[in-house]
This record gives sequence, C-alpha cells and structure tokens, in this order.
Amino acid sequence: EDAESHARQAAGSETSGRRTSSHSGSSLSASELERPVSVLDIFEVADVARTKWYEIGVHLGFKLEEMEDYREKYPDSMLKRLSLLIADWVKREKKATAAMLLAACKKAGVEGAATKVLQKH
Repeated sequence: EDAESHARQAAGSETSGRRTSSHSGSSLSASELERPVSVLDIFEVADVARTKWYEIGVHLGFKLEEMEDYREKYPDSMLKRLSLLIADWVKREKKATAAMLLAACKKAGVEGAATKVLQKH
C-alpha cells in the first residue's frame, strides 16, 4: 500500500482527463505505438504490471475515488483491478493507443515489461 500513497501524492498534480502520450525511450516502432490497445494487450499488460495497478490508474487519469472503487469491488485481485481499469480507460479514451498505455506504465515504473508485451502484437 506504500506505492499507493505515493501514487496519491503524484495524483495531486494530475488532472482526471489528462492524456499520456510520451513516446520517448521506447523500443517500439511508430506503427506499434500508434495502434489501438487490444484486448490481448489489456490482459497481458495487466498480468505483468498488476502490482502497479494503482499507479497506472492514476497516470491514465482515473480519479482517486474511482481507484478506491476498484479496490473495494475487487479486494482480492490486483490482476482483475488492472485489467478492468485498462478496459474502462480504453472505453473512455476513444483513441487509446499503445503509446498512451506505455507512457502510463513508464511513469509507474514498469515500462520494460509493458514494452515486451506490446512488441509481441
């Protein structure tokens, strides 16, 4: 839960509608970065990054109250929390791309794992 308190502090400077689109530092091609996020991406990124679900959610623009709702609804599964959170983000962010998801993962400290997953597709 220590990481969550850090994410809460970081969220103080985030806005709920903020979009993440940094492409720097990635080993993915431009076409890989600009493609839409797939269902397979959601599950595989969630699998490798589940312990950072809170930080990723904050960096995808979710409000702290929304994050608490995910925690309450799925108290025993960080994987389910992150999978559903990313899926909800894709619905919300009509043009969600791999680059945007990767940027949130990078800010949460799991860029390497997320890059490997996104390169496979």
